[in-house]
Amino acid sequence: GNNPDAQSTIAIRPGEAWRRLAREATADGAETRARQSAYFFRRGIAYLVNDPLGFVTGLGRKTLELLNGREIPRNLDPYVHRDDSRLLSALLWRAGPFAFPFGLLAPLAAVGVVGSFTDRNPHPRVRAGRAGLLAFVVAYGASIVLIFVSGRYRLPMAMAMIPFAAFG
Repeated sequence: GNNPDAQSTIAIRPGEAWRRLAREATADGAETRARQSAYFFRRGIAYLVNDPLGFVTGLGRKTLELLNGREIPRNLDPYVHRDDSRLLSALLWRAGPFAFPFGLLAPLAAVGVVGSFTDRNPHPRVRAGRAGLLAFVVAYGASIVLIFVSGRYRLPMAMAMIPFAAFG
């Protein structure tokens, strides 16, 4: 997700282009999964070194994608399957720029974070729990932005945002 052509890379779906990307590291001599991962990591670092502005711009774009209400597909688009499921149709929808559920969860969680940390008399364990939960949300969100953003990778972060959204 961190390269000059990141949008095209992320748009690759299973098929020939997917296999070609997977073979790229192997063609460079990376036979194990660990070495293949290291190959792509080195390419990301090279991009950072050679085009730091492009790299940082890409991280900014991906941060906006992370906070976007729309569920960003990876190899499956959940919006395609809405017509086949009444439950999914009720729980996953878009109306213009607004998308449910993350489009509601994220703003409520932001209000909840501010509100919960302005609470003047919480028990020290409550304060520590809030701080730990917020640290997880921020660290996990940052890890997604560093690799690539996808709705299914955002789900654990979204689950941790629910207590803040409830407070909001």
